[in-house]
Amino acid sequence: MKEKLVSIFGEHGVSFEPNECLTYSFDASMIEGKPPAVAIVWPTDRKQIARLVRMAAENKWDIVPRGGGTGMAGGCIPAKSSIILDLSRMDKMSELDERKRLVTAEPGVVLDDLNMMLRDHGLAFPIKPSSHAVCTIGGMIATNAAGNNAIRFGRVSEWLEEIEIIDGNGEEIVLRGKEAKEFTGSEGVLGVVVSARLKLAEAVQKRSVTLFRFDHMEGLMEKVRVLSGNKSLNALEFMNRECSRLSGLEPNHLLIAEFSDDQGGVADEVEIEKIWSMRECVGTNLSSKGYMFMEDPWVPVEKITEFSAWLEKNGIPAFGHIGVGIIHQRFMADQKDLIKEMFKVVTGLGGRASGEHGIGVAKKQYVGKELADRLRELRKKHDPHGVFNRGKVV
Repeated sequence: MKEKLVSIFGEHGVSFEPNECLTYSFDASMIEGKPPAVAIVWPTDRKQIARLVRMAAENKWDIVPRGGGTGMAGGCIPAKSSIILDLSRMDKMSELDERKRLVTAEPGVVLDDLNMMLRDHGLAFPIKPSSHAVCTIGGMIATNAAGNNAIRFGRVSEWLEEIEIIDGNGEEIVLRGKEAKEFTGSEGVLGVVVSARLKLAEAVQKRSVTLFRFDHMEGLMEKVRVLSGNKSLNALEFMNRECSRLSGLEPNHLLIAEFSDDQGGVADEVEIEKIWSMRECVGTNLSSKGYMFMEDPWVPVEKITEFSAWLEKNGIPAFGHIGVGIIHQRFMADQKDLIKEMFKVVTGLGGRASGEHGIGVAKKQYVGKELADRLRELRKKHDPHGVFNRGKVV
């Protein structure tokens, strides 16, 4: 294997070093891939990837595409004796069309880097996960990322003009429309993105924020219903009472509403950043208290009050993108039975196991039959040799 990989990627584009392979056996979920990766490769162009895939098909190798490693479901860790395909060196941005609001980005482009480049042109790629400082475009496509602005801008799939992939035969394929949407969110089990033509929005020039406090979730959800129809609403985020308490705040249910005009009560940019910093520090605060395990079910908005009652009864801290039904919970290591119980509750309310983080290896037992069947059919089409990301999702 070593000689074959070096022939494609060169001496500096391959590693078999055991400690480095072990490092790549984790992502942000902290699930450990077993056995560890057998090799890591760093492509710089799509031809290298195509050669690798054809070689993998011949030799029955498993290829695991990897972006920023920010996934929360073990989607980019080895589940077999895997070759990790680190796409971080494919980070070029090109073909900016200001009039049509389009830009082309390679999969290793970091979201914040892209938006920094676009800012000078008054444009932005508006999907903003909490990991925006390090997450990559390829990983965002793989999970069909949502994020803090989901209530206004939706998901990545709504902002793709086209994507170029290398499929399981080592062929370059351009996907548009329905085919691009089918591929988006497939978590690297169908192929690897090598380029994406992204739609852009006008950069937000003005914003204001209101922080609401509630004693009861019924009042918070009523405010959510009122605000959801507001066309100036950029974001709608919440923290439940237990989350607020553990974060050192007053024990209230909190709702953060950001507007693209002056409707919010806070307009000073420094104060706005303080409010958002409070929200973005939630994960770190909860981890420091021992709540290391995070889930991300989607729950129908009309069922969130009922779901929240279950969370409160069990003392579970929760936060998330409440306007679109994506709720993040944090659990301690000894609460695995509660996690299983929670997914039963979610299913009973008509929800899904994952709202935005994906299934990976962490939630395979909870994947719905419809999604599993659809991905199996698409895999026959795009990856007939089973080259990509074995052991994940389905």
